[in-house]
Order: sequence, then C-alpha cells, then structure tokens
Amino acid sequence: MSTGEEVLVARTGRCQQRYAENGQRLVAGCIPVRHGVGGALEVMLVSSGEKSRDKSKGWIFPKGGWEEDETAEQAATRESVEEAGVRGAVTQDLGVFEFSSKSGSDCIARIFVLEVSEVLDAWPEQDKRNRIWCPPSEAVSRCKHSWMQDAIRLWISSEGEAT
Repeated sequence: MSTGEEVLVARTGRCQQRYAENGQRLVAGCIPVRHGVGGALEVMLVSSGEKSRDKSKGWIFPKGGWEEDETAEQAATRESVEEAGVRGAVTQDLGVFEFSSKSGSDCIARIFVLEVSEVLDAWPEQDKRNRIWCPPSEAVSRCKHSWMQDAIRLWISSEGEAT
C-alpha cells in the first residue's frame, strides 16, 4: 500500500458532465483487478453506500461521471482513485453498457479493466466506502447491479476463466 503525501480530492458536481445526444448521462468506470496470493486473479469492489449505513446495500466497481475535460479512460481511472483508492494501467476496454440510475435516469457506461499497481492507504472517498478483494466469480455474485455483473462476466470470459 502507498502512503504518499499527495492530497487527493474527489471531483463534485455535474457542471462538466457529458451527455449523449439523446440526453443519457455518460459515465465511465473500471473493474480493478490484480494477481493475489498464488497468482490468482482478484477483483476489487467498493461498497455502494456510506460506510456508516447499512452495508447490505451491495457492492459495485468504481464508476462515475465522464466530464468534458477528459477521455472516457481518464474518467474511469479518476473514479478508481476517488472511490477505491487504486491506481494502475488500463488493460482492456470492455465497451458500453446501458443502465438506469437510482433516480431512473438513463445512463451509458464505458467500462475498462484496470490492472492495479498501487493501493492507496488514503483516498478521497475512504470515509464513504469499504473495499474488498475477491475472486472474479464471487465479484459477480456480490455485485448489486446486473449490468455490472455482465461487465465482470465479459472480462472473465475474455480471460478464459469460468464463473
């Protein structure tokens, strides 16, 4: 884990938020992965709600708004730092997934795979989120959104692993 002195702050607001021509909010995210003990692949998930609230709300991978001043990949890696406190290299573009937000708005997500090289001890949303590492098949079952489960399954199939 890293204890660097860099101060990280999460972006807030939607003043630079990108939208598709039909009004769908554009978001980007990463599935953070690493080779754990014995070389087995692991996926990091983060809690979807406040730490102090009911943890049964479920687990997700980091994703958030894609803003005007960044590429989809930059937005996805930024969200990985903000929500999960991880850095690394994007190794795969899994494509686009459509979903409805908790408010009912239609969204389009561009999802990448992030090979994690650094796990930060301090990160912008550490007071809001828990994080866990788990095997890919467990990540599918823990993930609260079906579209996120589909994204993880797509990555698993590209790795040649069974769920």
